[in-house]
Amino acid sequence: MLKKYIVIPILCIAILAIYLINGIFLQKSIAKKVVRLHIIANSNSAFDQNLKLQVRDKIVEYLAPKLINSNSIEESKIIIADNTENIKQITKEITSQYSDYEINVSLGSSKFPTKSYENYSFPAGTYDALKITIGEGAGNNWWCVMFPPLCFTNSSIGAFSKESEELLESSLSKEELNTIKHSEKPEVQIKFKFLEWWNSK
Repeated sequence: MLKKYIVIPILCIAILAIYLINGIFLQKSIAKKVVRLHIIANSNSAFDQNLKLQVRDKIVEYLAPKLINSNSIEESKIIIADNTENIKQITKEITSQYSDYEINVSLGSSKFPTKSYENYSFPAGTYDALKITIGEGAGNNWWCVMFPPLCFTNSSIGAFSKESEELLESSLSKEELNTIKHSEKPEVQIKFKFLEWWNSK
């Protein structure tokens, strides 16, 4: 009887570990198929947060026509890389009207918490992203997905075009799609919270 009480908890822990490890592998697999935009405000003051949103609107407006017809993550990365100096200049033009903040723009790996976009939730983890840091970069962030272009149809309300959703769904496996599309399920939320904890280490 004592052996039974020992085996059952161990078995439950093993099943949970396998389940969560599978979540980590799924996140890494999804990350290989998307490029994200990450804008970090100087601080959480109303002024700095408003400035961040002004930068967001201009960058989205600039990149939208350049990325809307991209059919692959590789093509999108090339387009973004070729335009990083222009993106930095646009950001400086906006911020210099109100401040002397330093601007840093880079295309590389960034850590993200779990983030929802309309009908989808992307698990916490490391993703390739265009990162724009305003000043100290100590304020709240703004995120979206640039490939597939989920933040360029209407960034203010988060409405995705049918074409963008079809491109996203065709880019992911059935298991990956179920992971991000049905994130309201409690077990998926637990997995996402574990990934946030894991990536904070």
